[in-house]
Amino acid sequence: MIYQFGKYEIDTRNYQLRNDDIMVELEPKVFDLLKYLVAHRERLVTRDELFENIWSGQIVSDTSLSNQIKAARKAIGDDGKSQSIIKTVHGRGYQFIAATDEIEIQDNSAQQGHRQVASQKHSDSRPSIAVLPFTNLNGDPEHEYISDGITEDILIGLCRFHNLLVISRASAYLFKGKNIDPIVAAEKLGAEYLLEGSVRIARDRVRITTQLVEGSTGNDLWAETYDRVLDDVFSVQDDVTQRIIATLATRLEKAGRAAAMKKSKANLTVHDLLLRARHCYPDWDGTQEGILRARKLYEQALELDPDCAAAYSGIACTYNLEYLSGWSDDMETAGQRSFEYSRKALGLDDRDSNAHMVLGCAYRDIKSNLELAETHLNRAISANPNDYWNYCCKSNLLTLAGKFEESIECSHEAIRRNPLLPDSCLASIAFAEYLSREYANALATFSESLNPDPHIDAYIAACHAQLGRIDEASIASIECCEHNRRNPTIEVIEDPDYWRNHWFQYWHISDPAMVDHLLDGLRKAGIVH
Repeated sequence: MIYQFGKYEIDTRNYQLRNDDIMVELEPKVFDLLKYLVAHRERLVTRDELFENIWSGQIVSDTSLSNQIKAARKAIGDDGKSQSIIKTVHGRGYQFIAATDEIEIQDNSAQQGHRQVASQKHSDSRPSIAVLPFTNLNGDPEHEYISDGITEDILIGLCRFHNLLVISRASAYLFKGKNIDPIVAAEKLGAEYLLEGSVRIARDRVRITTQLVEGSTGNDLWAETYDRVLDDVFSVQDDVTQRIIATLATRLEKAGRAAAMKKSKANLTVHDLLLRARHCYPDWDGTQEGILRARKLYEQALELDPDCAAAYSGIACTYNLEYLSGWSDDMETAGQRSFEYSRKALGLDDRDSNAHMVLGCAYRDIKSNLELAETHLNRAISANPNDYWNYCCKSNLLTLAGKFEESIECSHEAIRRNPLLPDSCLASIAFAEYLSREYANALATFSESLNPDPHIDAYIAACHAQLGRIDEASIASIECCEHNRRNPTIEVIEDPDYWRNHWFQYWHISDPAMVDHLLDGLRKAGIVH
């Protein structure tokens, strides 16, 4: 295996570190340390873990480890101040944070394997982005850590998304402090997109601006300004970073899908097929035709790459959606295959957050095993803490488990990452508030939905009724009945069994007390007889 980051390469088979093809002399333990950190770069590596795996059975002091980290940083052009490649998390351990390409060596020639590094950059069809160092507009070195910190956090966050190719920080930082044409910068970095930004601090406020630039034209595709009170700089930095990451990831994925849809079938790559498949069920919902079409595209991706974990987890998702759809001819088989393909994906890549999410949903929806479901959703969040849907699925689960406060908190974490797509999590919040007997809050939350589900008037009526607002409940009930008459897909809403079946199939509520509580509101509103 060869790990390539910036101008450096770690060749694990030949035990070499190269800097632009020039060998870098290293002590064996320093090389082992570097190799271990880069191989586990998706997570923080604790000091105890390094002692166990690099110096197993030997007594090594903390000072010795710190010296080895210092030597490793020096060998790859990093240092303890900038920490642009190896980041220290004080009191916990270290993380290799530079964007890295993994290259399999195909034959016995190290040189041949080395040559494949350059070619992979051009054959990878994922949207590529470089995060340029944010500019400190104050010009005060004292505030440089804020702009650098935002740049670093955005880069680390984007690296969590497997469908994006993120240019290494070491390469992007070559342009720090330079006023260079974005087209030239994009060409030099091999990036389709550039993220630029600036930070200005005035008294107790901070303004952070960002621009997403198309590398081939230099045109701005998206720009945003964030104004915050600088009462806690790290809280502000974290909040703004999360919003930028969520917006960028969504926009870049949509751009990738659009590009994939324009390609001829003969030119499709594995990644193009994955993007086309996701296009068939936007927001994790879709028609029978779209879901089956997505499954075929994932299967085509597996024909090109039989070890593609994302294709397996995608197929698992289509079977999960089929199980929930109502149109499946064989729900039992669909449920079994959802588990089967999720596990195949995790067997290939245990860090696939989508596979953990789908498996968590399968345990929730198919097995009603909320404990195992929560375990896998937690692992999905650990693998990618920036993905809206990981939190959204967990918030739904927590509501079903009766953990209402945790559900509301988790939903807010989701909305923080995608404030433009809140409906799924708003529903989780509203049900958690209702079931917590916070009827006024639930009423307000149900009313916020941008694309409310067909039963929204019924839930609003139930909230009014529980608050003793009979006139308002009556008006909402009339609206609910009118909507029912106009929608042939909704059955007789006056029948309690209709609601029980709906909540079991759609929300997977299994606690009779929750169902009785919801029915109580509908009865008081006059919807259920």
